[in-house]
Amino acid sequence: MFFKRHRGERGAPERIYIHSDVLQESARLVEANSAIEVGGKLLGYRIRRGSAAPDSPYGRAIEAFWSQTADTEAFLLVGSIGSGPRAKASATSLHPDGEFQESVFRQIERAEPEIEHLGTWHSHHPNGLREFSDGDVRGYAATVADHRYNEDAFISGLCFEPAGLSTGVFDMYTRTAPGAPKRLGGDSLHVVDVIPSLQPAIAEAEARTLGGHRSGANDHAGDAHAAIEDALRAAVGGEQVQRIIDSSGTGWVVTWPRGPERQAVVMYASGPPDSAALSITLRTGNVDMTLNASTASREAVDLSRKMTDAVRTLVQVLERASRQAR
Repeated sequence: MFFKRHRGERGAPERIYIHSDVLQESARLVEANSAIEVGGKLLGYRIRRGSAAPDSPYGRAIEAFWSQTADTEAFLLVGSIGSGPRAKASATSLHPDGEFQESVFRQIERAEPEIEHLGTWHSHHPNGLREFSDGDVRGYAATVADHRYNEDAFISGLCFEPAGLSTGVFDMYTRTAPGAPKRLGGDSLHVVDVIPSLQPAIAEAEARTLGGHRSGANDHAGDAHAAIEDALRAAVGGEQVQRIIDSSGTGWVVTWPRGPERQAVVMYASGPPDSAALSITLRTGNVDMTLNASTASREAVDLSRKMTDAVRTLVQVLERASRQAR
């Protein structure tokens, strides 16, 4: 997730518009990667009833369409950021390169400050599964329920055929009922091709970011993030870890398969070259327990060991507290 400042309650949109370029991009990725899952982050705008288009280059290009659709509350999905060069993918799983995706998002955001991360999509074309996994559902519900997420709805897409998302399914998760996603279709989901998309701009930003990865830029920070993420996945299971971004740094939302009411938020704030601040909050219901500003080495092996031990220790503390409370 790419967090922004929350702007207050907005409610769920009545209509979802998705640009045909996003569907074509999904089909392109599926065709190019027949043996592994692929996916992306869905970028777009919240169209408020009676609102005007953003005062930006893209906003001015879609001004007429915006005014026509602002008779109701809507999402407009206009681009997809790919999984990135360091994504870990197989025929049954996909863990995106969050560092790459964040870099691309921030480049788009500089030109289009009102752009939002409104959803995600992935494929099951190598395995033929035609529904989201339990881990997918838990992750999306945790995203929309997180108080730092800027919207009150989150869109998830799944494709399982060579045509990509054009023959796939879309669900909408809402803050009011995160555990009861709505399957989109009919009057609620519309494909748009009468306006330009941001997919070409995203492709350019991806190319620039790939160049930076090839030149070795940000490798040190990337190694630190990868070490933390690997440790968390080893501790709780890969499908239960989602990367987040907010003003205080990079972080992860962690959920447990056998305890969906339990959630951890792990924040990483870069410090001096030899250290980084770690803050871990475990949440069960309305109870929070926090290990704050623990300093750990930036060396990957040290971060991995410290993070794994910290998470396991906090889980044990939380379980003891829960037993005492019963």
